[in-house]
Amino acid sequence: MWDAFEAGNGAVALAGMIRKKWGHKSGVVLSFPASQDLTIDQMLAAESEGVTTIILYGAGEDCRTAFLTAEDRPRASVGLDASFWERSNPPDRLSAWGSEAYSPYRVMAFNEDHNRPDRPWLIDAVRERVGSGPRP
Repeated sequence: MWDAFEAGNGAVALAGMIRKKWGHKSGVVLSFPASQDLTIDQMLAAESEGVTTIILYGAGEDCRTAFLTAEDRPRASVGLDASFWERSNPPDRLSAWGSEAYSPYRVMAFNEDHNRPDRPWLIDAVRERVGSGPRP
């Protein structure tokens, strides 16, 4: 699906594929690969097609710690170690996502105690973002 988005077919192709596969659903959550860099223009184009972009965001160290301590997947045995996280999350990407330009798309993935919020809070935050409509 992301290949169509990146190959120049962009938001129209992505929205069409979503509607074709899940058109009967009231909403669909998709996840981009960690290596995907979404530009503001891509997110605006997606929103013009009815696709809302949300970036679950946190301080780099919070994200790295959460990734490395997750108990629901075998990490090291399949190469998902600290160096993988660092390659997938270069400082320039984290800096961009933390910038003012990306603030309309961010939902904080960690609370002030550097822990993940509970799922109901996160779901409500995503619903609020989706319900607020397209961004400027």
